[in-house]
Amino acid sequence: MGKFKLRRIYKTNLTDQGVNLKTILQLLDRDNPLDLELIEKLNLDKLEDRFIAIRGAATLVKAQEDINKQFHKEDYISALENISIDTQEDKLRLKFENIEGSGDTVSGSV
Repeated sequence: MGKFKLRRIYKTNLTDQGVNLKTILQLLDRDNPLDLELIEKLNLDKLEDRFIAIRGAATLVKAQEDINKQFHKEDYISALENISIDTQEDKLRLKFENIEGSGDTVSGSV
């Protein structure tokens, strides 16, 4: 996996006029039951031809697509009391314990 190059998006670069909802829906994981329920409950498939007129939205969606290609996303389920936050060396560290389906302690830093 290569190093991700995008560090920031400046407001002055957000010049597009918006994005179709269909493009945004492509960011959702249709294998995820929660995403499917969201699409169903909000009738998003019926609205996919709608244009979302928010300046810069297409640029932001494209940036998210590029991020998704570079990184693997993992969802963890844990009770709030099993999540701790630590800051050291100017980094934010989230520690998850007693993760559903795993006896391991998993941690990550942002």
